[in-house]
Amino acid sequence: MIVADGLIGFLSKEELATLLDRLIRHFPTGEICFNGYTRFHVWAARKYAGTQSVVPFLKSPGFDTPQDIERLEPRMKLVREIFLGREPEVADYPWTTRLASALTAWSTSVSRKGTAVQHYRF
Repeated sequence: MIVADGLIGFLSKEELATLLDRLIRHFPTGEICFNGYTRFHVWAARKYAGTQSVVPFLKSPGFDTPQDIERLEPRMKLVREIFLGREPEVADYPWTTRLASALTAWSTSVSRKGTAVQHYRF
């Protein structure tokens, strides 16, 4: 199991393809999880004051669906896309976050604008 928490946003499409190829060649089978950064996330990070210190290092174009990663590296197969706003832990969030999670949970495309983790097998 490879966990690449927060890494994907700092890799260009070509760098990500190279990394995935090298990992798959080194480990003939395995699983990998990472944050799903969409084009919206990349855009929002460039606008949000709290992320300005990392903006110069963001290289990802953003991937709007898990299938974008499968097209980039066909040996990767999606196991599960985890939307954190739909997980049971939401019940422990402050009421404003619970409300926002409830409003976005109805739609997969809207949920992807929140925090998502993608789990693949190769």
